[in-house]
Amino acid sequence: MRLTLQLSIILCCIIKVAVAQPPTISVSKNKDKSFSNNNILTMDDMVFDQLISSIKATALDTNSILIYNTDGILKSMNLKTKKINWEVKASDADRHISGNNKFYIENGTVYIPFINGEIFALNNQNGKIYWKSRLGIIKDEIILKGQSAQVVNGAISLSAQSRNQNIYSIDAKNGKLIWNYKLDYPYNHLPTLTFGNKVFAQNAPYLLSFDAKTGQALYKRGFKKAMYGKPVTDGKNVFIPDESETLFALNPDNLSILWEFKLEKGQYNIKEKIFTKDGKIYFGTTSSTEASVYALSTANGEKLWKTNFNASIAYLLDKSDAIWGYTEKGLLFELDLKTGDKRSEVQLANLPLSNLEFLSKNEVLFYSKAGLVKLNLKTKEESILLAHQKLDDNNKNDAFIKLLKNSKN
Repeated sequence: MRLTLQLSIILCCIIKVAVAQPPTISVSKNKDKSFSNNNILTMDDMVFDQLISSIKATALDTNSILIYNTDGILKSMNLKTKKINWEVKASDADRHISGNNKFYIENGTVYIPFINGEIFALNNQNGKIYWKSRLGIIKDEIILKGQSAQVVNGAISLSAQSRNQNIYSIDAKNGKLIWNYKLDYPYNHLPTLTFGNKVFAQNAPYLLSFDAKTGQALYKRGFKKAMYGKPVTDGKNVFIPDESETLFALNPDNLSILWEFKLEKGQYNIKEKIFTKDGKIYFGTTSSTEASVYALSTANGEKLWKTNFNASIAYLLDKSDAIWGYTEKGLLFELDLKTGDKRSEVQLANLPLSNLEFLSKNEVLFYSKAGLVKLNLKTKEESILLAHQKLDDNNKNDAFIKLLKNSKN
């Protein structure tokens, strides 16, 4: 009797999905199951994909900016008229945060992940959707957090959390599943790294590598602490920080440790404040007292320079020969890339919640609790271009913006 009841419930769930979705929806399965440890997908982790129309290369609407703010809605705003061109949001009405996810633009197509596990591909000019995919059907839980929909070699790689906890490779043309692999832990809050023919993903105390085309698990290295940091590469090796005070340099072929660097006492949690350039790796730290921005040699981990601040580093940006960023107390700064010397500082009236975008040499855009802000670097004046209607004190560094004149993320 109990088995019959369970089968009836499962059948009802399947019928509900079939009725609720348009006829063009399909349930994707691996093209090659031989490398996955999770071939029998359930409602929690199977991929539902819906192709609406074929993707076409589209010119960028260079008068507009895309805003993925803390309410989980993607907006296109015309910078001249200050009017909203279009809006797109997840299918679930209760999904009202962005989860620190980031969209990606390629050939005029915007690829965006939502916290409910949905991924959309859409036209940047009008917001019309080319395809939708959903990673499982799990209600009232965050499935995608801190993920990027970056397209590399025609595929999007994302790590899911909650009861799902798979890493997926999704076809950028149609949203179909290429491969998946079940991870050990559901704590997947950072983007994956695709480098060469491999995908690298952190998973609690592990860093794993996969064949980018087939999903074959290649190597899995364990660490003493959670790898709560974004993996990056200099084109030769892979670098990843843990949640504490250590940055590791790894051989991408076998994940052997090449060198490790310890932060100064009291500093920790580099997280996503990290990038590489010209044989150097740059990162910012968190601290309750004195935080720093560092520059190291990628070859051996030698410290080249360190610049101190009296608050945690919240964000870093590589721009030409400078590093731009801001602290958790809203101090915007510019550092010389070679020496770490401070070129300029501005104490902001509005605390940023997003990345920085340069409208011109002397104009910087960022998102705050007040909305979209334009800062004049000469006068240090801030003006609100788009007011944010819903204020939430819990949202922190949880928005992402992109000028469409910049075609790459």
